Amino acid sequence: MTLIKFLSDTAEENIISALFLKPEQLILFGENEKKLTSAQQNLKKVFKSMSLGCTVTAERVRLDDYCGTAERLLQIAAERHNCVFDITGGD
Repeated sequence: MTLIKFLSDTAEENIISALFLKPEQLILFGENEKKLTSAQQNLKKVFKSMSLGCTVTAERVRLDDYCGTAERLLQIAAERHNCVFDITGGD
């Protein structure tokens, strides 16, 4: 399963659904590249320490580009048959 999540400023919101759902992949969406990279690295460390085997990728999107972001989300959903969208949190 692929979990798609919008990056939040709260660390708990970034990880809680992944700990509950245990996806094979977590894709973080966000606008701030520095925050995305930091969250991606931190989540990788946590998942590795817990032997969860979840890969973490980050995608930078402009949050004011609703159509572009929606298109990318639809593209990911079309590429992967089992996607879950966590719409809690985020900027």
